[in-house]
Amino acid sequence: MNKPSLYKKFDTAITWNGILFIFNKVSKTALTFFLFIALTPQDFSIWVNIYSFIFITLLWLNFGFSRSLPQYCLSFAQNNQAKKIFLSGVIIFKILISTAAGSLLYLLFPYLTNILHLPYKAEFLKLGCILFIVEGIKSIYRLIFYSYFWQKRFNFIETAIITIHSVFILLIVSQWSNSTKILRYIFLSDISANIFLIVIASLMFNQLNQDKDYQGRKKINFKRLIKEFSIHSGVMWSLLTVHSITERNFLVPLLTYFLGPIATSVFKVANDGALLFQRFVIKTIGTTGTSLFAHLETGQIKVSENRSNLATNNIFLKLTKRVILLTFIVLGITNIIFLQLKNLNNNILTTFFLLSTLYLFQIIFMSYERLLEVKRNYKYLFISLIPYLIIIALFIFASSIQNLLIILSLIHILRILSLSIRVFYAKKLYLLKFPMRFTITFGAASLVLSTLIHNIFLFFNLNFIAKFAKIILKI
Repeated sequence: MNKPSLYKKFDTAITWNGILFIFNKVSKTALTFFLFIALTPQDFSIWVNIYSFIFITLLWLNFGFSRSLPQYCLSFAQNNQAKKIFLSGVIIFKILISTAAGSLLYLLFPYLTNILHLPYKAEFLKLGCILFIVEGIKSIYRLIFYSYFWQKRFNFIETAIITIHSVFILLIVSQWSNSTKILRYIFLSDISANIFLIVIASLMFNQLNQDKDYQGRKKINFKRLIKEFSIHSGVMWSLLTVHSITERNFLVPLLTYFLGPIATSVFKVANDGALLFQRFVIKTIGTTGTSLFAHLETGQIKVSENRSNLATNNIFLKLTKRVILLTFIVLGITNIIFLQLKNLNNNILTTFFLLSTLYLFQIIFMSYERLLEVKRNYKYLFISLIPYLIIIALFIFASSIQNLLIILSLIHILRILSLSIRVFYAKKLYLLKFPMRFTITFGAASLVLSTLIHNIFLFFNLNFIAKFAKIILKI
């Protein structure tokens, strides 16, 4: 495969990742706001915490596959038979683990609800465990398709399912008044949509195996590759598990325990709003960054040894510029919202603007981390986790702080310190050149354009953003 062909696949992949994200995240954020209004505080807290347990457990049982599969799927693609055995084995493994973990989660739920002072509702806990199993199976199919840049086909189908699914949910939420009935329908519809996508992905799997760009008859050492894959997955799993302690799905039950359900609901709504922008960049890039570097690392792109470092820098610049461009588009939108709502004094809005700014600043440098992972620089990745030890200590003393904004600010300062360590080592090892002129140009353009749009809104008295915020937040 040549570079133009690879870059075309990359551009198509991030385009379709962006399309899927817009449909997926907007529908979920809208659902969060509607359920915040439609459900009783008790049922909303149950929904928030069950979903948080599901997705944080999925992250913990990811086994590092989200970082290792995009790399090793390409290694096994050098031999068709090995590729089929490897991919089938990964899917079977994930099905077994998801089923076993879902059963264990059901047994643990009574203790977790007791710790968090939530009512024990067996029906929703059972449905939550079923949802956990199908989400786990769906995630492994998505990862495999993404590893070969099949985002267009997979995301087209998932987007169609999400659209139909969301329409039915919003209709139900707007028509029904019974909180328990609404919550039951949410779980059942999510489970049904996931099962439907799994069935379609299974039918498409044979087409994926026959992709002409990833066919090979090269003799490979299957056992050695499996060992490398297992080690790499284990390291990535460790890193992701540590990183997860600062993610929403871990913080929601933790904040519920330390600060109570009211402060946690403020965090949940504000954080979901902030993630609407941060995840747009993260999910649009998705696994494509790892896949892009992995094509070079596994020899899918033919480069002479003396030009390897130059090729790495070229791919780094292409990936970083895409991240910066997406980030400043999102920052521009965030700036418009800030200028429109800056006069509203509300805890949710304050938390939203704080989290949005901190999240977006951090993802500008995500390419450094992806390169260290693909190059398997495990030593430096683990060194960068040192600030997380301080975060764990912070959690121990969180009950004495009792201030949501202070806790979140301290967490993100330490996350930035960890990121700075990874950036330092990546630059040192691979002589990477950050596109500073490109960054300044687009940053300035984003600021000027967003301020101009805000002034146009003021001139024509278009204050629909403020009106919407007042309705949703009941200000």
